[in-house]
Amino acid sequence: MVESVENEKVVTALDFGSMGTAMASFILVEDAGKTTITWDLDTDMGNKPIGRYMGLMMDKWVSGDYEKGLSNLKALVEAG
Repeated sequence: MVESVENEKVVTALDFGSMGTAMASFILVEDAGKTTITWDLDTDMGNKPIGRYMGLMMDKWVSGDYEKGLSNLKALVEAG
């Protein structure tokens, strides 16, 4: 964890070894008694063709895991 602001955000650094480091963020926004969480991943994929291809495919590859994680978090919060 590299940054935390209560009721606003949590930022973590993910170390992928030789592939580099990515920053993952959980951004919390409260509106009318409900909180929306956005889970974000930011990393430099480089300018080489394979890195650019991987960058384009990243959403497809990780979106299911993000949705599952956010769904699990919602269930935990709602269960109290």
